[in-house]
Amino acid sequence: MAKNVSGMLASRHKDALENIKNHFIDSGYTLSFKLLNAHDYAVPQDRKRIFFVGFRDDLNIKFEFPKALDEKLFLEDVNGAIE
Repeated sequence: MAKNVSGMLASRHKDALENIKNHFIDSGYTLSFKLLNAHDYAVPQDRKRIFFVGFRDDLNIKFEFPKALDEKLFLEDVNGAIE
């Protein structure tokens, strides 16, 4: 598993993204990658990151990223919990 900033999807980083993907594949991994926002997973911040998840080819794992949650948290929702 690896993560990187959302800017990696910009066209100017195309070669770097291809390099990352090829590194996983050349190392014998099946790769999935997706742009996710922490806010969609009950984290009270807007934080977009690309997540790369790889499993060894011989494991034949069919990975799917989790679906976003319906409930969103905001800082004011957790503010009292950290005082």
